[in-house]
Amino acid sequence: MYKKIPQVNLIIGISQKSDRDDLARVICKTNGFMVAGFATDANMLVKQSCKYRPAIIITETVLRRSSGIDAVKTIKTKLPETKIIVVSKANDKNHLFEIFSSGVNGILQKKMLLREIIPAVIAVQNKNPYFCSETMRMVQRLITATAFSKANLHPNKQYEKILNIFTPKETDVIKLLCRGYTNQDIGDHFGNSKRTVEGIREMILKKSGTKNTAAVVVYAIRNKIFDCNEC
Repeated sequence: MYKKIPQVNLIIGISQKSDRDDLARVICKTNGFMVAGFATDANMLVKQSCKYRPAIIITETVLRRSSGIDAVKTIKTKLPETKIIVVSKANDKNHLFEIFSSGVNGILQKKMLLREIIPAVIAVQNKNPYFCSETMRMVQRLITATAFSKANLHPNKQYEKILNIFTPKETDVIKLLCRGYTNQDIGDHFGNSKRTVEGIREMILKKSGTKNTAAVVVYAIRNKIFDCNEC
């Protein structure tokens, strides 16, 4: 089902040794992946990343009383091409927007980590986002709870105005991105080439004023372009 990829180096930033070992065991059993290093705190994660320049980093939001998200922001500045998957816990919900805005390429819930890690690393390595459905629903609940608190427009007019900036096809592509579709999946769905889909994604980023797919997902949920109940 998933396309195997050439040798890919990863760094794991997980505080608990047993969790690190379990994750490394799953990764190393899969052809094409190698764990280059481990980190237990944010400073170590940044140093290891600069030393090994991994293709992918997997990190928790909190590393031994230090911020994994601060480390993500630093690494994204130093190594913008490195893909980062954040492992989130249920009590991270109040920091979800910060996690998305840090530029992560994927978010997994810790309880599903071992089951979803391989599909996630393959997705981000192929320049596609990977956000588990539980995370998406959590984002929607948070947005709903604070809806219209800062809106200057009447809600219906606000959403009508936002929807009008996208073509029907762009709106459909946004919904598929939110469902975790890859560029190739979207191309197959519409009968378009991967390059055509990439062009549509760039236009969506420009129109929405966002910088990456993670931000598009939040934008789509916030502005009612996508409803997680459609998943």
